[in-house]
Amino acid sequence: MADGPVTVQVTCVQCNCGFEYERLGRAPLRSLCRQCAEIKRKEKTASYWREQARPKRAAGRVLPTHCKACQRALGLGPQDRLVRFCSNIECRTERVRLAGERHRRKLGALPMEVAIERYKAEYRKRPPVAKCKQCDAEFASRASRGKSGSKEFCSHKCSAHWRRDRAAEIRTAAEDRAKAFRWLDRFLGDLAKWCKLAFCRTCGEIVEPERMKPYSENGNRCRACVAKSAALARRKSSRIRKAMDRARLKRVTVEKVDPFKVFDRDGWRCHLCGGRTPKELRGTYKDRAPELDHIVPLSKGGEHSYANTACSCRKCNGAKGDTILGQPSLLIAA
Repeated sequence: MADGPVTVQVTCVQCNCGFEYERLGRAPLRSLCRQCAEIKRKEKTASYWREQARPKRAAGRVLPTHCKACQRALGLGPQDRLVRFCSNIECRTERVRLAGERHRRKLGALPMEVAIERYKAEYRKRPPVAKCKQCDAEFASRASRGKSGSKEFCSHKCSAHWRRDRAAEIRTAAEDRAKAFRWLDRFLGDLAKWCKLAFCRTCGEIVEPERMKPYSENGNRCRACVAKSAALARRKSSRIRKAMDRARLKRVTVEKVDPFKVFDRDGWRCHLCGGRTPKELRGTYKDRAPELDHIVPLSKGGEHSYANTACSCRKCNGAKGDTILGQPSLLIAA
């Protein structure tokens, strides 16, 4: 006989139904199907409790016939188990309390009544006395329920008055700072006129004398700010030029499309999933980074124009590929 499992077909001796199972090695053949075996197991368990377990429990002691809490007549529980409490909520609570006391005695802890009395005696101690921050009156500074620390005010009225006065002080201090800054601005303006100085309108640094434009409406700018803005303009122009060159290679209609104008037009939201595409993620590899998407791809003959472009997140743009998704915009970016 094979050592591995073998599929065997057998007829149940109880219900005469045919069933099959995997027999391992030289294990004895089954004579009952799964349902009949379960019924037989339950009957065997019930007969054990009825004929052996109950007499063993009842030997040498009196069976309880009434509830320990309410003295209500009791019967046997499931599987003929002994029951000492009825099913009322008060009796069940009493049963849990007695079980807790037995557990506390087993652990060597204090009884519940003694622990409660000690807690009440500790709680009844005179609380510390403190002075109110508003009216300087003495009061018991015990902490409120659910809060740590001690109270600072004797009543809600004093607390409200103190908060109102504090808010007025903060407003006054803010107004004083604003007045001081206005005076400082006037002083620096007068100083610039007297000393023939000029300040950068971007960073506030002193502008070199050779870069001063006394009659300029846009103000003066220092050398560092001019170089920074020029680098940003070159980067933006290079991005637009590369997009136009890529579209010309596809021999489609080409417009000078500024991606940021398209993003502002679409509210910096992906036209495919509707999610936000924050401006600070532009140029990163994040899933929410904003990208310029051609609704009709250039490979399918779509034009490079404001009407055929939309804002899209990097995740949706990569999943879209060269398929035609979305609706061409009827708005023209300003």
